[in-house]
Amino acid sequence: MTVLSATIRSDVYSAIRTLLVANKPTYTDPDGNTQTYTITAEFQAENPILPQITINSALISPTLITLDGETNEQGIAVQLDLYVKDKHGYKGIDAGVDGIQDTFLSNQTSLKDDDGLVLMADAFDESNPAEFTSFNQQIKTKSIIIKLKLA
Repeated sequence: MTVLSATIRSDVYSAIRTLLVANKPTYTDPDGNTQTYTITAEFQAENPILPQITINSALISPTLITLDGETNEQGIAVQLDLYVKDKHGYKGIDAGVDGIQDTFLSNQTSLKDDDGLVLMADAFDESNPAEFTSFNQQIKTKSIIIKLKLA
C-alpha cells in the first residue's frame, strides 16, 4: 500500500501499525518473564494491557520546493507513546524504543518500496519520560517521534 497525499494520515498509521505488529518489541521483566508490547491507537486507561505502544495521528508538514507550488515535500512526524508497569522500570521502555528504532532502520527498503516512505536524516527523537497512576496502577511512559517523508 503506497501512502497517498489525499489519505496520508490514515495511510501512514496503517503502514506504521503493520510494521510494528510484524516486529513487536519485547523485553525481559525483573521476574525473568518476556514481555511483548501491544500496539494500539489510543491509551487504554481502564485496565490497560501493558506494555503498550500507542500510535498517534501523524503530523504533516508540507514544504514547497518550487515557488509555483507544483513541487512539495511532505514531512511526516508520528509520535509513539510507550507504557510499561512501574515495576518494569525504564529498562522496559528503553528496550521498546531500541526495538522500534531497529525495526525502522532494518526495514527502510520495504518502507520505501511498499509504502513510499523514507526516514529523514534526524529520524528519531525521544521525549516526555513520566510516571502516572491509572486505575490504581503505577505506569511509566516515554515518547518517541519518528520523522519521515514521502519518497
